[in-house]
Amino acid sequence: MRPSGGPVAGNKDRNRRRGGRGANAGGRAAWAAIGILWRRAPDAFLAEQDRWFLWVPVALALGVSAYFSLPREPMLIALGGITVLLLLIVYRLRARAMALALAVFLACIAGGMLAGKIRTETVAAPVLHRTLVSAHVFGWVDELAPREDGQMRLRLRIDHIDRLAPERTPARVQVTLRGEAGAALDLGTPVQVRAYLQPPPEPPAPGAYDYARAAYFESLGGVGRAHGPIERWEGAGPAPGLLAYSAWIGRLRQALAARIVSGLDGDSGQIAAALLTGLRGGIPAPVLDLLRISGLAHILAISGLHMSLMAGSLFWLARAGMAAFPAFALRYPVKKIAAGMALAGAAFYLALSGAGIATQRAFIMIAIMLVAVLAQRPAITMRNVALAAIAIVLLRPESVLTASFQMSFGATAALVAAYEARNEWLWRRPGAPRRQLGLPSRLLRWAGVYLGAIALTTLVASLATAPFAAFHFHRVAPYGLIANLIAMPAVALLVMPAGLAALIAIPFGLEPPALAIMGAGIDWVLASARLVADLPGAALAVRQLPLACLSAIVLGAMWIMIWRRRWRLAGLVPIAAALALAPLAAGPDLLVDRLGTSIAVRSVDSGRFSVLARNTASYTVARWLESDGDGREAAQIDAAAFSCDRDACIAPLPGGGHLAVVIHRAALAEECASARILVARFALSRACAGPQLVLDARSLTRHGTHAVWLGGKSARVETARPVAGARPWSGGWAGARGAAPRRNEDEDSFAGAQGKAGPGKEGPGNAGKSGRIGQQKSRRENEAASPMDGERDI
Repeated sequence: MRPSGGPVAGNKDRNRRRGGRGANAGGRAAWAAIGILWRRAPDAFLAEQDRWFLWVPVALALGVSAYFSLPREPMLIALGGITVLLLLIVYRLRARAMALALAVFLACIAGGMLAGKIRTETVAAPVLHRTLVSAHVFGWVDELAPREDGQMRLRLRIDHIDRLAPERTPARVQVTLRGEAGAALDLGTPVQVRAYLQPPPEPPAPGAYDYARAAYFESLGGVGRAHGPIERWEGAGPAPGLLAYSAWIGRLRQALAARIVSGLDGDSGQIAAALLTGLRGGIPAPVLDLLRISGLAHILAISGLHMSLMAGSLFWLARAGMAAFPAFALRYPVKKIAAGMALAGAAFYLALSGAGIATQRAFIMIAIMLVAVLAQRPAITMRNVALAAIAIVLLRPESVLTASFQMSFGATAALVAAYEARNEWLWRRPGAPRRQLGLPSRLLRWAGVYLGAIALTTLVASLATAPFAAFHFHRVAPYGLIANLIAMPAVALLVMPAGLAALIAIPFGLEPPALAIMGAGIDWVLASARLVADLPGAALAVRQLPLACLSAIVLGAMWIMIWRRRWRLAGLVPIAAALALAPLAAGPDLLVDRLGTSIAVRSVDSGRFSVLARNTASYTVARWLESDGDGREAAQIDAAAFSCDRDACIAPLPGGGHLAVVIHRAALAEECASARILVARFALSRACAGPQLVLDARSLTRHGTHAVWLGGKSARVETARPVAGARPWSGGWAGARGAAPRRNEDEDSFAGAQGKAGPGKEGPGNAGKSGRIGQQKSRRENEAASPMDGERDI
């Protein structure tokens, strides 16, 4: 009798068994491959002992990152004790290679954490713990720079602030004022001004750029806006510390910039001044956007490219000039003398360009390479890159978290590794007899080699920096390779060599020809940027790259760049996994800022943010849109998803239910019974048990901006400040926000925003006097908290 399942069922059973056997066979093959790799890895690891040192800066950077990711400040004695213990273990294991390598790696991680802690303790300075509405500030002008919006950014070295105890007075503050108000100021000038000051702003979203942390390591304890005119402080004492020297350097930079702009009109003059002096405030905002869209904005950041071109040009000119005199060249080591002159020139360019963090890093790298020339060692090697990274990580541990550090060393390491692999391939390639070529053929061959080198350099650098650009700036330049291929020959052959000649000629009044050549090169760069920026899809905004994906890409890339044997290809696995998983990461469905005055909810229909805020053009809202890959301008965002009346605003939520923003306490009972998520800017005096999540003034004050991901019936919450006041740079707002706002301030907090709310609003257009006061306060806070000079200026 035939089984009840019939022949079809029998076939299915056989196929299932075959499929199971096939899956088991595939699994066994995978495990076998892993087993082979596991057995061969020790031999490959021991065979590349000459590359072990290159992992030291990686381990130090991992330790620094671990230190800054801790929720609470660790004890110095604990980190020091762990480091010493691991060093003792390293000493005991010095005869066992594999164990020694692991112990050294762990000791370097602990050393990176210790370096971060020591740096934090060294730069410690007071930070404002409350908002000063009208502070009378006395100090010296430490930095003065125009901003893209036409205003002036003023940093003051503080002497004292009226009615503020000396132990609570910040060492430096930053004040924004109208451009014409600061036109007559000079660096080092003693001044007094009344200003609205507050603690440096926290991250606008979890995982976003932390301006407060960056300000802490610059001893910047407050930011704000000037109330009235800034006046000279009569009777002030001498400027403290090295301020007089830095002021002299600053005045020299300003004088050189004015000289360059007077000799080279238009945008080219402003860009030339930025390249030679680091003063970028005169470049119009449309030109900056043009360079960013085309992928050429890195030209404006004085870093490794400019330092290497400047020092390299000086090295070549000095060596060629001395070689022109055979009697001198045969008697003295002209190569070493040229390296010394290039090192001195690079140091002068460092001071002239403002000695920013990126420029300091570039100088250290160039200095190590020039010292290698003086010591008759190869100048461009991965070991020299590692030495420069070690020096910077130990001296400036906080720079590890910046885009400039990551992009600079990522590009440099990738280029050195690429050219190492290229040279190794050429060395192994069987040589062919060279033919004698004529002059035209030699010129064509030289041009082909040069353009090929530029193409390779641009491709490698673009691939190396793209993940960091996506993570920090949420933007990718898809045509950046094309733009760089067109523009970089002009930068390398015209702009920077002519800039060096202009700097040498300015004291003698002979700079016009050099500036004309430099201007022609800059015009070529701008024309290239316009050509590429006009292509369809040139400005590609991307959503926030998850930190785990970036970490996997970086570690995979380091594995590929450091090792030389075939097992280096294993680094492609984490890179491929990160690239595959990154598009699957969803952005938050709800964002509420630390004051509860800006709320963004993802629209059920469009999938994009709709924002309820007093000022949608604020810094916070703009960063929210960027991190979500939303290319809209912040000023164009509306509150279409919200329906408002006098007491509350509601908006539908992805996954069901609605958000309730309670304006008046009269609506609290109703919304507590029906809302899925409730936001109240005032502190709730009793439990609101109905909603899945309740955010009031206490939770917002304690944890900062909230980001919420909604599932079917679940909600995942991340905050900008997980533990209030746990780190030295994160405690300012804990005291500044203090107690919950009063009732009248609560009930009028959204009055100005309701006029922009979506369908269903009822009569809130007349906000009244209290609404206008709220709008003025919000505008003042947004202007003070907009770090336009922060990480975005890389």
